[in-house]
Amino acid sequence: MSLVEQDMYIYVYLPGVAEPVLAGKMTSVNDDVTRKKKALFRYAESYFARIDRKAIDPVALPFKESPDFVYETADKDSQEAFSVMYDSIPDAWGRARMLKNAGRDKMSALEYILASGEDRSGFLAYGSGRSGPSIVAPWSASHNKNELLDISAAALIISEDHHVTLDKEDAQKILLFGSSLGGARPKVTVKYEHKVWLAKPPKEGDAFHYPRVEYASLTLAKACGLSTPEVRIVNVNGKDVYLIERFDRYIRNGILERSGFLSMHAAIGYPKRKMTPQVEGTYLAMAERVAAVSHQAGTDKKELFGRLVFNALVGNDDDHLRNHAFCATESGWRLSPLYDVLPLPFKPIAERRLNQGFGTEGNLCSIKNLLSRSESFGLSEKDARLFMSEVVGTVRANWERVFRAAGVPDSDLGGFKKTFAIAEVFERDLAQQT
Repeated sequence: MSLVEQDMYIYVYLPGVAEPVLAGKMTSVNDDVTRKKKALFRYAESYFARIDRKAIDPVALPFKESPDFVYETADKDSQEAFSVMYDSIPDAWGRARMLKNAGRDKMSALEYILASGEDRSGFLAYGSGRSGPSIVAPWSASHNKNELLDISAAALIISEDHHVTLDKEDAQKILLFGSSLGGARPKVTVKYEHKVWLAKPPKEGDAFHYPRVEYASLTLAKACGLSTPEVRIVNVNGKDVYLIERFDRYIRNGILERSGFLSMHAAIGYPKRKMTPQVEGTYLAMAERVAAVSHQAGTDKKELFGRLVFNALVGNDDDHLRNHAFCATESGWRLSPLYDVLPLPFKPIAERRLNQGFGTEGNLCSIKNLLSRSESFGLSEKDARLFMSEVVGTVRANWERVFRAAGVPDSDLGGFKKTFAIAEVFERDLAQQT
């Protein structure tokens, strides 16, 4: 047996602390005979002793009684890093940019993590030594940890994405500021009006006006009482750009602060699972994680049920586990605000399904199935039905007004009328069942 070990040091940006703090060391162990991998982690004694310490993962890496405890990934998972660290790996768009600029066909998880910039999700940073976080990449990469792109520069960089090369400064900026908050569309973190946002421009060949439709969808979700970040539409260089405020970033006293982030993909323990539709009850698994992690579990489980109903109504079948998450607050971990919700036009009512399962009939979007496991979300069937009726009524009465106010073109509204027809059907059927 031949084991290859690689160390990586994990740092945390704690609230009110100017520089990242060394939290611990992870060792990745690769058996080059069996091809199996595992990871070991131990908190640094100095971090363990801090009164302001925060667990870097409340599920897999909670604090134990002693800093001497060594955490280990399960052999069956064959992971080279812990689940929360996989959240630091860029999404498909970001990985493609990295491979292009590295001139390679593939990179390991650790290579992606160490090569990612300060823009990664959450409050973690990484380095190859104890001297602080560093970017280790097969290209020249470094920048001020508090640097943020201007929105005009960001929009221009993303729009020219397919034309950039390694010797262009813009290519480096894509790699440094490309976010890993899920999804496969171009996006970049920007500073705008003293806040930190994720900017998502239109893409050539889009079937409909993505920025305005996504903006309208989050606006409608907020009208339903769901927790959403602030969203905006701004015109940059003649193009509409969708902005969604990052809930893991904020500016305080002129300093960029970071909050912890843990995707449901990582929290449930699926860091390596492909994001294909799962018929089993993964919404139920999410509810179990909310019960274990959130310091306001009752409120957050009800919120999760509301999102489930809303996704069914808008036909958002991109509700995979990376599009649900926890975020760290001053009081503890909470279900994060809603993000990455995009209805699809012409989504038929019959046989409408979500990406993840949630009831006795898997992922089928029917009233019966949506209510079938209401107790998992901390709701009686009666309370779940009442909550569903409120969300359905709000969507049915307001979707077209909200979409028009958001500037969604008339040419797109026809397709979405078919998508939202389910709200009228649900509203009628719920009334008949009472």
